[in-house]
Amino acid sequence: MKDIIDVKFFALLHDPPWKPWSITNKSGRVVEKLLESMGKSDLYEERDKAHESEAFTMAKVISEVQAVDKVVYEIVHRADTFSSTLDRFLTPYEKEKIEVPRYKLNIFDPDLKYEILEPKNIEGFVSESFDLYPRIKDKRLRYNVLYTSLELLWYKYNPKSFPVADTRVPTHSVFDHMYSTATVSNWFLEGDTPSGYLVKVDMPGIQQVIGKARKATDLWAGSWIVSYLMYKTIEPFIMEYGADVVLNPFIGYNPFLISSLLHKVSEIDKGLADRLKNLYPEILQTPYQPVMPATVSLALPKLAGDVKTKVKENYRAAWRAVIEALGRGVGAVLVEAEDYPIMPLRVYVLDVGEKYREFEGKVGDLDKTLKGQLEELRKQSIETPLKFPDLMNLAKPLFLEYLLKEVSVINPMKVFYGLNFAPKSNSFTTEKYTQGKNYRVCTSCGILPAVVGGEKKSPEEPEVEVKDPKNVDEGEVLCHYCYTKRLMGRSNKKELLEKLGFYTTQGFDVVPSTIDIANLGLWKKVLQKAEVSHSKKSVTLPTPLKDYEKVGEVFYLSDDERILMKLLDSRKAEKAIEELKAYIKDEKFLRSLRNEVKTYYAIVKGDADYIGSKLSRGVIKTSLPEYVRKTRLFYEDKKGGEKDEEQLSKVLDILVKLMNWLGIGPKETVKESFNGIPVTPVYLIALSRSLAVTAIRDANAVSKDGVLIFAGGDDIMFLSPVERSLDLVWETRSHYWGNPVGFHVLDELYFAVFDAQPLYGRSYGVLIAHYKDAVYNLWDIAGQMEEMKDEIKVEGEKSEGENKKDVTIVLRGRGISGLRDAAILYNYPVLEGSGVYKSLRLRTFEVFDKLRESLSGSKDKLSKSFVKDWLSLDEDEFREFTNNAISYLIRNNSVSKWRETKLKELYDSLTGLNLKLVWEGDNKERDERTELIKTYDYLEV
Repeated sequence: MKDIIDVKFFALLHDPPWKPWSITNKSGRVVEKLLESMGKSDLYEERDKAHESEAFTMAKVISEVQAVDKVVYEIVHRADTFSSTLDRFLTPYEKEKIEVPRYKLNIFDPDLKYEILEPKNIEGFVSESFDLYPRIKDKRLRYNVLYTSLELLWYKYNPKSFPVADTRVPTHSVFDHMYSTATVSNWFLEGDTPSGYLVKVDMPGIQQVIGKARKATDLWAGSWIVSYLMYKTIEPFIMEYGADVVLNPFIGYNPFLISSLLHKVSEIDKGLADRLKNLYPEILQTPYQPVMPATVSLALPKLAGDVKTKVKENYRAAWRAVIEALGRGVGAVLVEAEDYPIMPLRVYVLDVGEKYREFEGKVGDLDKTLKGQLEELRKQSIETPLKFPDLMNLAKPLFLEYLLKEVSVINPMKVFYGLNFAPKSNSFTTEKYTQGKNYRVCTSCGILPAVVGGEKKSPEEPEVEVKDPKNVDEGEVLCHYCYTKRLMGRSNKKELLEKLGFYTTQGFDVVPSTIDIANLGLWKKVLQKAEVSHSKKSVTLPTPLKDYEKVGEVFYLSDDERILMKLLDSRKAEKAIEELKAYIKDEKFLRSLRNEVKTYYAIVKGDADYIGSKLSRGVIKTSLPEYVRKTRLFYEDKKGGEKDEEQLSKVLDILVKLMNWLGIGPKETVKESFNGIPVTPVYLIALSRSLAVTAIRDANAVSKDGVLIFAGGDDIMFLSPVERSLDLVWETRSHYWGNPVGFHVLDELYFAVFDAQPLYGRSYGVLIAHYKDAVYNLWDIAGQMEEMKDEIKVEGEKSEGENKKDVTIVLRGRGISGLRDAAILYNYPVLEGSGVYKSLRLRTFEVFDKLRESLSGSKDKLSKSFVKDWLSLDEDEFREFTNNAISYLIRNNSVSKWRETKLKELYDSLTGLNLKLVWEGDNKERDERTELIKTYDYLEV
């Protein structure tokens, strides 16, 4: 076999997606029958087991490989062994077939389960696979399309039919196992032991790239540029060796890759591209949303060569492509920066072959140390269903964690914005001083010298080299980097993305200004009233306003200034109303607009708790022995009783000693309590895929009512109207744990079933900002707010001053004296459901919703003074007479018979929310209910 990409087809397709039904004799030989009907029976590849025959034949047909070399089977087998979970060694072997389990168990919490439906149409899936993929003549392109779409194609024909990889241990899917095997196969292309490279690529300081901004478009542009640069840095490796080289994040559902593939196919066969496009949900077809994280791990084969040099060359080429696509700016001013990417890049390359020899030596040393104990185990295993392998086979699935331990110790790096350009900017400023001239500092970042400006506000201001009043406001001056972001934000995104090699399906989701974000709700009212009498093409609007594009020209009235800003200015309000009269006849409505324009919007930053310190290191909330016992499925009458349990305990003891010896897993994992599970390739892929799907859900949720700045599955950043900010926090926090809890089941992905990670929460910072305030200061404050989560303890209920995280911190930007003024809320997750499925309630948000409804101003509601009265209460008296104080406040601000109204529900909710929070910043005890009232007060702007 000449090309390694052919090996990848067999690694990816070494098990058929219908494996659980094949090994239980429920599906028959689907591939064999289909080939018979096509008159191509000679292509069938007979193997030892029926499911392997089906899989390898499917790989042959799709890859169009006529003869399969023996070495291919050997590579796949080795990769399969190293990529597997340890379940196969910790689970009794059954000679008789185990039935397809009724439920799939969550890989992070096996107490949560999801019903597995029987496949509806395996034949349709196989038939379309055979018809679709071979039409792509370029094999590398074909493989990458297969990698990104095979799972979707399966669920298209078989919705909710989750194919477990092992019917005895239903924690992960055939797809999890296929993806991990394909990834690990990169290290077995040149021998029977691993060789190649584990590469970690990291762009430090990305919050500065995003946050050094004056406008909402600058924020989005900074985030998008980071995502683009990281994707383009690794794209050449993907196109050469296959998408499976990306170990983390999971790249299969990344819009940058999918759009790039669609673009490449469309250049060859537009009809085929249209057909493929229908397989992917719309949100994945074009990379308008920044969803590529700034840290990537790669599993590269040995033949990749000088990886570090190639990575850095790719990065510089990607940056130059951005400058080129932007036309190099007015006067080609950006040419000066095209050799200086916006941030430095760190590349860490680990030689897998060297590390494996070290790993093998350590395992061998332990084998000698435990020789007697291991020999005893092997003898005892003859009498039990649980067969003990040799120590090296037990260790193989741990090799990836051994490698990851090495790259995880890289020290964090503090990098300042403009570092790459420092030598060039120093030359610039020195030249100015030598000439006796002054220069201006960029008004967006406040760091680098400005080179582009708008119209001058004062004749005394020093001149900048280039004027671009179209993109740079009056009095504003920008450096090379901030000007790049400005052009990106103001450009025609559809045209720009096509220049950069992406497939586009529609106009770009316009990034609205902060005044428009604050008033997205008002804009909906305005556009609902609008009528366009003359024929004009519909225009592109921000996603939350997409339904109104036929009257979209109203949104773009006034070239000189946003129409809502004019309404706020008493000198311009009449002119604005007159402009609107051409589209809206209801003058009473138009006159009311001045009082409805809002001046505050919300900056929201969220971050998953314990992803890096716990979940990605296998620290779950179930002990290892308990996890194994919960996830092993085999009939009760087949259990070996005490003898089997004793054998399992001894094997687990050896496993923990092995992990201790290798120095892998955090301390919580390798203590005698077995608090955690090993991080195998399958586990890591399952986590990565879970986060990828979470990012899709986050992007979908935010796009209805806000502007997404970044979604990575763990992180989320967005801008929204104030009145929708907490609802979006509520929604994104809720679906972070899945629905039902533990699972993502997305209709836009053909009801594919994925694990969610329902162990640890997600914390948020919500900053209420004035539309005129400088974004760069606000972004930094929002980040500090979100980081407060590490210093907050929750007391009450069953917790004893535990640092739980899972908090939301709310603050209004103007009129505050620091973070101590922030309202701190514990999100308060509660699982409910007596049946199979669990649902999530967030009690604090439910109480807030009742409070908001009670203060809405209609009959039998609370008066607005309720909030002021509560916040003016003496804290000590409130603590001592809490329930009486709440009753008094409601009675004084409502009708006398309030207990006969819905206010009784509010009272019960408030008295039941008895939590105390302590932030280390002021070490002051806070009452959750008072923090809730403070939150409402902050949002009423």
